[in-house]
Amino acid sequence: MLQKREYWREYFSILQPERLPTGWKINPQKLLELLCFKYFWLGDTNHWKLYGDAREIGGQQSAIIALSILNEAALHGIKYHEPNEVYPIAIFYGKDARDNLEEDLGFQNSWLEKERNQGNGHIFYLCGDEMFLESALDGDNVLGPNTKQGWDIYHQQSVDDKNKTVNNLRSELDVTMDRHHGSNILNSVPLNRTVFCLLHAVARCVEKLLTLEVELITQEANKVAQLGMDASEYMKEKLVQASEAEYADTIYQLSDFIHMAGCRNLAFDFRKRPLLVKYLIRFFVVDRLSPALEQFEEGLTTLGVLREMKNFPDLMYKVFKPSEDNKITAQDIINMFVVERSAEGSNRHKKDAVTHVNFLDLLDNLEREGKLETFAWATGLTRLPILGFSEKPTLGFDHPEDLIGDEALRRGFPFANTCGLILRLPVLENEDEFMENMRSAVSFRLFTSS
Repeated sequence: MLQKREYWREYFSILQPERLPTGWKINPQKLLELLCFKYFWLGDTNHWKLYGDAREIGGQQSAIIALSILNEAALHGIKYHEPNEVYPIAIFYGKDARDNLEEDLGFQNSWLEKERNQGNGHIFYLCGDEMFLESALDGDNVLGPNTKQGWDIYHQQSVDDKNKTVNNLRSELDVTMDRHHGSNILNSVPLNRTVFCLLHAVARCVEKLLTLEVELITQEANKVAQLGMDASEYMKEKLVQASEAEYADTIYQLSDFIHMAGCRNLAFDFRKRPLLVKYLIRFFVVDRLSPALEQFEEGLTTLGVLREMKNFPDLMYKVFKPSEDNKITAQDIINMFVVERSAEGSNRHKKDAVTHVNFLDLLDNLEREGKLETFAWATGLTRLPILGFSEKPTLGFDHPEDLIGDEALRRGFPFANTCGLILRLPVLENEDEFMENMRSAVSFRLFTSS
């Protein structure tokens, strides 16, 4: 616990987190200094990537701008560099739309311009998917694949120019990178260092290929399910009733099933048709399912679970397949906590009561918004345990004057310990500040935990 508090203190003192209009940011200059210390092998000139993207963080649609080193490792004899070492500079609510980026990313230009003027050898590239880059570059809504002039962010070309190409490749136009984006939010990074994220392009291609493959598997699975349920009728219709002239075409239609059953050597001899039908039926009705069922039963028998399932089927059904009735509600959270307030009649007791009421309002709002599952960090669960809690969680209150030393770093934010089932709420004078800090803690996991 002491080590975590030390990390928390160092984080605040070194990276200096600050609020944005809809999120949080850290000091990018301090982060850059830390990364230069971490990557000790960097030379006099270094290339950095500013990466922007929309993400879902804590169940909330959010956007990030992050910093990472480019492929400098290979240039300095370092054999391996983790590509996932991406360090967020800012995280804020909402999508990576233009209005949201304007509100939360303006601070970037000042330190980027300062780095460029100081000549410290840091070269920055702006990277992101199409939506992020178009939102950052375009304040006039002229960019986009469906616009007349916006299909290319690097050149001022029209759709007519694109139609003149043979293969729809920009390289065929033989133009220079000269397009000017006057409303570029991050204008300290020139256009010739603005790059589309290749990982997004590859991901989209893989996503499409996987979608097609899943559709194919689903189709085959439906056929297999039909075959497994009514195999004799299926075989009678497709194989037994096929004439010798139709047999080759029927085998082609069933080729996936035949390969799956390992009966290819029987498929092309019309005289072996009865044997083929026999093995196919056996495979899909018996052999295909029995190993999985036997292994499943063996696993359930290990701790006596199968025995209990047979003795108490209704109860065990609820254990293995929770219904929506088990989904946690605001009232469940209210009932699960034992509330510990200050001495009755004291001013602190009154403040505790007000904070508790604000907490109840927050739970009610989150439930109506469909975001109550984000409160999982209070218990470690999104549904009520079937057997309940061995001991009830505790709800306490943190008064600012009680938080001294390292604990002062968490003033204004909740404190959660999922192991000890403890949740402590910050006592604040302003209700709006309480709601805002609690939502930030829930969405961005800014609560502290021992």
